[in-house]
Amino acid sequence: LLNHVLGGRGERATIVVETSGDTGPAAIEAVRGCEAVRIFCLYPEGRVSRVQELQMVTVDSPNVFVYRTEGDTDEQAEALKRVFEDAAFMRRHSVCSINSINWARVLVQAGYYLWACQQVSPASDRPVHFVVPTGAFGNAAGGLLAKRLGGAVGRIVCATNSNDVVHRTISRGDMSMRANQQTVSPAMDIQFAYNVERLLYFCSGGDATAVAALMATLEADRAVALPPPLLHAVQDTFVSCAVSDAQTLQTMREVWAADGYALDPHSAIGVHALDHVESVRAACEGGRVVCVLTAHPAKFEEAVAAAGLPAAVCSDPRVAALERKPKKFRRLRDPKAA
Repeated sequence: LLNHVLGGRGERATIVVETSGDTGPAAIEAVRGCEAVRIFCLYPEGRVSRVQELQMVTVDSPNVFVYRTEGDTDEQAEALKRVFEDAAFMRRHSVCSINSINWARVLVQAGYYLWACQQVSPASDRPVHFVVPTGAFGNAAGGLLAKRLGGAVGRIVCATNSNDVVHRTISRGDMSMRANQQTVSPAMDIQFAYNVERLLYFCSGGDATAVAALMATLEADRAVALPPPLLHAVQDTFVSCAVSDAQTLQTMREVWAADGYALDPHSAIGVHALDHVESVRAACEGGRVVCVLTAHPAKFEEAVAAAGLPAAVCSDPRVAALERKPKKFRRLRDPKAA
């Protein structure tokens, strides 16, 4: 869409995106070969899976620039935030983003929820509850938007890994930043869930001043507590839980043994929440439930092996094709380490 509109105007855009593993490859694939758009993508060394990395560094297109960084996804997000705060730089280089920092991504995501509601509750006579593996909260934000647009969305369950800022925010209003932990579900290894700001905006009735004050406190102190009325408004729609690596791998094993279906480690977090967390099961009573599955297991060979699933699960000709391609990326060093 960007390429079509900008091409018609004779203009160009520069997309800057950071990824914890999944959004980066998707963004690159979306814009590779576009004449009116170029993309700069950052990913953290050692914090994405081998296949996710191959999906980024094997793209040979003149408008794609991939950078391997030191640190973690929260540090990458902080760097991008500084770029986006420089209005003059943004205008000069026509900078935008394509992941859930960009509201257009959330709008598109809402469409999936509306479609799912039509599939499982076509008469809209029963609410449809969604269980969402959650990192930066972009997917769940799409669910909230779909509900506000009139979809039959009931409760939205946000299931996190041990990087549980979203769970703590929803369950007890504890919006505090902690150390980023490396898990078997790397695309969710996020402590600064930037879309939570949008959650607070909607649940506060659009009180931008109050939300800005909360976010300013969070940035200054790395912690803020939600006021009770706002927390209650969040909890009217949202339920949450955190799932450990051991629980994730066990769920992968259980589902494979029961159904012969291979879950990736992110999707398994949502399935575990519905199957084993009583508060989640209670919240989803009286309606239909959709577990949002997020990725293909072939991208997570280590987790598949750790769960004891057959190696054939990761045998995919698309991965084999990536392995034969040359790699192209640049390194970004941490200036603090110099």
